[in-house]
Formats: sequence, C-alpha cells, structure tokens
Amino acid sequence: MIVGKHHPDLYSALQELKKEQAATEVALAELSMGKRIQNMPKEKWLELQTRIQTINSEYNDHENKLDFQYGLCPTM
Repeated sequence: MIVGKHHPDLYSALQELKKEQAATEVALAELSMGKRIQNMPKEKWLELQTRIQTINSEYNDHENKLDFQYGLCPTM
C-alpha cells in the first residue's frame, strides 16, 4: 500500500510518487550539504516505550510476580 489505499487510482498513485520523489530529492540535497538526516520516532512509539519502562521498573519492585501479571491483564 503506497497511497494508503488497497487499490488506488492512477492519479492518486502518481501524486504519491511525486511527493516521495520530492522528499527524496530534498534528503539527497541535505546529505550533500553535510546535514545528518534522522527521523524522529512517532509519538505513539515514544509513549509505548515509556509505558514499557514503567512496567519494567514496577515489575522489578514487586515481590509477587504472578499478582503483578494479573494486575497487568485483568481479563485473565
């Protein structure tokens, strides 16, 4: 899925390819000027990482590991 559609029409596909080409050309120009290009992680991945780190630290502090796991998954 390039365009965000399973079966895009030709016009939409060409527009997305043009956008991608323009972004690639800008990135190449920035690289040739010596600029480092780094994508920032999406906000949802940053939030997920924070949640995982919090759960990990709470798990290490908890004495009864099974009770802790039941607390994480109340549907168990």
